[in-house]
Amino acid sequence: MAIWRNQEFSYLEVCDKPKLLVSGELDAYGPPAEKLQAIVEKFPSHAKKWTGVVIIPGADHFFAGHLPEVDRAISTWLKHSARILLKQVA
Repeated sequence: MAIWRNQEFSYLEVCDKPKLLVSGELDAYGPPAEKLQAIVEKFPSHAKKWTGVVIIPGADHFFAGHLPEVDRAISTWLKHSARILLKQVA
């Protein structure tokens, strides 16, 4: 049963802060990859630019046994976002 179907995500559309949406491929509580991508596609272009989506293969909602992949995804996104921000400021 997909618990996420009753969730409302429109509040993300108006948030122009940088975001990283991380989900497990087998997450029963969060939307599947294609739904996350569809959510991001609704963002205004300036917000979309700062949004990353990472799906952790084989991971559940709690990322059991997959925390190193989550760590890598977050670290990579932060480094990438920092580079873009620093280029804009310079």
